[in-house]
Amino acid sequence: MTIASDPAGRGTTVTIKHGKGYQDTWTVFKGQLPEVREDLIDFFGMNRSEVESLTLHDLVVNATSIAHGVGNVAGFLGGTVLASGPKPADRPRSSASGDDPWIDAGTTPAKPAENPLLGLIKAALDVPSLERLWAENQAAFSDPAIMDAWKARGREIRK
Repeated sequence: MTIASDPAGRGTTVTIKHGKGYQDTWTVFKGQLPEVREDLIDFFGMNRSEVESLTLHDLVVNATSIAHGVGNVAGFLGGTVLASGPKPADRPRSSASGDDPWIDAGTTPAKPAENPLLGLIKAALDVPSLERLWAENQAAFSDPAIMDAWKARGREIRK
């Protein structure tokens, strides 16, 4: 992630790296601060009302997290982006979800055999990635299987 402001007043440049390597995708946003903010929100499909109070730095951190998360799902789990249905930001949120990731993901009442968070935990390459999974999915960690898998992966990484 890079944020640069031009002291001559010509604008701001934000670079989001989608992976660790130089060969991985980079997305660059240039313009005046309000334009860059809008471009980031639109490009990453963020819910405008949820991110309007964030600083540019915090917005870039969220965008980087989204970019890395999608890359991890695609690279390690073989996931692909589907074009059907409304974007998550446009989908009405269920007030009954209670932070239930299954309902928030729009799945049917029949839950899959394995929580998809387990796959993300298994695919984590470093401790910061594990910490980010915990921070973004705290409600799911009330499940002992999730917490046990998270702790075990952390021990594996630290070896």
